[in-house]
Amino acid sequence: AYEITVRDWSSDVCSSDTQDSQKVATEATVVDCSTPHQYEMVGTGDTTASTFAEADTNTEMSKICEPLVTSYVGSSSKADSYRILAVTPSQETWDQGDRTFVCFAQNADKSPLNNSIKNS
Repeated sequence: AYEITVRDWSSDVCSSDTQDSQKVATEATVVDCSTPHQYEMVGTGDTTASTFAEADTNTEMSKICEPLVTSYVGSSSKADSYRILAVTPSQETWDQGDRTFVCFAQNADKSPLNNSIKNS
């Protein structure tokens, strides 16, 4: 396991970190997805919101991340069993042009994922 800045992640990266927040920390401990993990990165997407306030909402996170989770796991019925989280732009990075959401999935009950959920 090792620490990495979340914005440097790619899909199929998993983290064993735990926290009770809708937004994942900006740095996390990376683990192999075949071992127990709390979060799995499912992809990134850019917001089309015109202001930071519009982008910094759960609604916007769901709009961007839900399709990524569905595509990643392979079906909407499977995607419904996961909780969606994201690293979103901060006001500072927004002001610098950042519009990217880094999307993650975790079990709805927050129990560890034991294997990768890709195409599950």
